[in-house]
Amino acid sequence: DLLVDAIKEMVSQFIIDMMELITGVFTDLLSCNLSLFEELFSVVGGLYQNVIVPMGIAILLMILVWQLFKSMFGNKLGVNAEEPIELLGRSAICLFFVVGSKPLVNYVLKIAGTPYQWVMGTEIKVQSFSEYVSALEGITAPLGLGKISIAIMLIMQFVVAWNYFKMLFVIAERYVLLGVFSYTAPLAFATGGSKSTNNILASWAKMFGGQVVLIILNAWCMKMFLSGYGNMMASGYGFTRFFAATMCLIGFCKIAGKLDSYMASLGVSMGRTMGGLSGLGALMMAGRLLSGG
Repeated sequence: DLLVDAIKEMVSQFIIDMMELITGVFTDLLSCNLSLFEELFSVVGGLYQNVIVPMGIAILLMILVWQLFKSMFGNKLGVNAEEPIELLGRSAICLFFVVGSKPLVNYVLKIAGTPYQWVMGTEIKVQSFSEYVSALEGITAPLGLGKISIAIMLIMQFVVAWNYFKMLFVIAERYVLLGVFSYTAPLAFATGGSKSTNNILASWAKMFGGQVVLIILNAWCMKMFLSGYGNMMASGYGFTRFFAATMCLIGFCKIAGKLDSYMASLGVSMGRTMGGLSGLGALMMAGRLLSGG
């Protein structure tokens, strides 16, 4: 019995320690600061200067030339065209944003980093899961359900941890998508020179803004989960209430993974991620390839 109790305590402590460790890493790195993205994908800066910005300028000039061509010959062909002066003015402004899109994006992310730090600055005290297991044993022992209930509860803890790690994969995908939006901004600004294509720029602006809000909500979700998980572990819940609380935590993880879908339903344009299972599946496939090699 002492060996079984020690193993249960070690497993429970391992679960909570892993959650706290990974959460700390994610909240520190996957923020509105793209330093991790830039360090991991180190070539992104060179591609931005040598490919993305020139492509943005080329697209802007192509749109400008085409619209000027339509304005010169469109009336004869019965095609609606824009005013040349207005077109040149809009293109000049967009050229400025194409060239200076990175400082502008960094400024927006710096502003968004303030509420992110507000969320991260909220302290949560998570107590040891082993203490909760010991307290639960004292409650359920008179009923003769201690051994069975504790075994089931430990299994449920692994289910909660599994869903939490899937949520972390989704959060990582959202962070990478924010980096992609940031470093491809010149292509979006290039479409704002003409009225016929500025809807692309408007859609990009909505998606970028929604992605920034989603990054802040990621931190909020992780704090909320750890708060609920810690309170549940520190409590003296019986098995029934513990089961209901565990289901609530699993449901919260699934809701956090679908925040982009919920925001899209509200009319906020969002970049869609593939979900946590895709990341886990990729890891499993990579592990098989490495082990097979």
